[in-house]
Amino acid sequence: MKISNSRAIVKNMSVTLLYQAVSISFGFLLPKMLLETYGPSIHGLTSTIANTMNYIMLLNAGLTTAAIQSLYKPISENNTKSLNQVYNAIKNFYFKTGLAFVIAVLAVAFILPMIIGSEVDKSIVFFLMIIMGMEQILDCFLISSSRALLQADQKMYITYRINILAFLMRGIIQIILISNEASIIFVQVVLPSLVLFRFIFMNWFIKNNYPMLDSKVKQDRSALSKRWSAFVHQISGLILNSTDVIILTIFINQITVSIYSVYQLVVSYLYSFLLTIFSTSSVASFGNLIAKGDQNIRKRYNQFELIFFMVISILFSVSAVMILPFVSLYTSGVNEVNYVDKILGLLFITIGLFNSLRVPALTIIDAAGHYKETQNRAIIEMLINISVSLILVNFLGIYGILIGTIAAFLYRTTDMIIYANKYIIKQKQYKSFSRVLLVFLLIIINLFIFKYLVIWEVTNWLEWIIQASIATIISIITTIVLNYIKERNAILELFKTVMNLIKFK
Repeated sequence: MKISNSRAIVKNMSVTLLYQAVSISFGFLLPKMLLETYGPSIHGLTSTIANTMNYIMLLNAGLTTAAIQSLYKPISENNTKSLNQVYNAIKNFYFKTGLAFVIAVLAVAFILPMIIGSEVDKSIVFFLMIIMGMEQILDCFLISSSRALLQADQKMYITYRINILAFLMRGIIQIILISNEASIIFVQVVLPSLVLFRFIFMNWFIKNNYPMLDSKVKQDRSALSKRWSAFVHQISGLILNSTDVIILTIFINQITVSIYSVYQLVVSYLYSFLLTIFSTSSVASFGNLIAKGDQNIRKRYNQFELIFFMVISILFSVSAVMILPFVSLYTSGVNEVNYVDKILGLLFITIGLFNSLRVPALTIIDAAGHYKETQNRAIIEMLINISVSLILVNFLGIYGILIGTIAAFLYRTTDMIIYANKYIIKQKQYKSFSRVLLVFLLIIINLFIFKYLVIWEVTNWLEWIIQASIATIISIITTIVLNYIKERNAILELFKTVMNLIKFK
């Protein structure tokens, strides 16, 4: 089971990068095809159902996080008995959760058509809810426990290899169906079908690489004692991330949800890219370092934070200037709705940046398992978002909802950076906040350069790619130069570490 932290990080990050490339490519293409083929109402409906499923997944809240956390110790100690006790408890919990999912999906499938307006046929709402819900139900029954084991054992690259194949199959099949204007029901049936494909390969890998697993060993349910604290975090997080669409659905309409979803698509994929490449690929490595009491944790964290903040300086500089041209091109085939809005672009980029700045702190908090200690903070973040959004939606519409999200993210990101430095890394937070300020400074400098040296009107995707490439090169140069000026020794040390990691390939 054991694998060095360095090799694990390199393997996980490299495969995850490929997965993100495939995921983002189809993630942009498929919704665009849905929007152009079926219209903004169906496009908005699929977004509403996806967010509704997030609420149903609250039944599973806390289990995945606690499961991964509980597996760190038996894996790092190579304790087979303890591993079996914990793993069997995890499987049992997931089975019970799957049964609860079935009941919840059926209940919502009957209720949701009554909430959605007359824009979409109620039978379509019902069947889409069932089909999209089946994907999560099957995942819970068949895959979730194995995925938790692989992540705790620093082998997420196996999961992502399987997911890459599944995503390619999904993309190709759905493109064919949408191109032939097949029913939206048939298009979405592809999702639960591919869960079975993933299960076959993952089950084969687990059986061949973990022969010590024994389902007859008595469960140790106490190992998942942190589940309820993690549960609070995930409830808060899911409500936080789903509140916008739910409020838009209730107070405005599906057209506005569709507009929101296009901008959210950009920001969510940026955040997913950063979270998966950096946090998901590294949290198990940090977790093992903490479990073993490794004294290098502070050095590793500071390097991790430095490279992460450099990356988001580049990504959000480019995104800030390219999001409106992207939305214009992305929705060019839709004539009944105007999707291009400068204020929306600014608000969404701000949301994405504030949310992303917390990733290093979030990673180390998850690795340390500090769920109970931080649960009240997560609740406050959720309450800020809901209260501010509900107050402002009547005055500012969609803008008010986004301001509510910004207020919540500003509070929680600041709080997480302070907490991670003070209570886990045990260092002053000055360095982290100085890096945050540099991120903002870099984005402002880069936008100034883009405005006067780069920007021209974008009329096709080739021009968009060229302009984005130029903006990326400029951002890379300014980011490296300013970070080198500010933290010369840290940059040189980081370069040496990266070179050493590459050698492990």
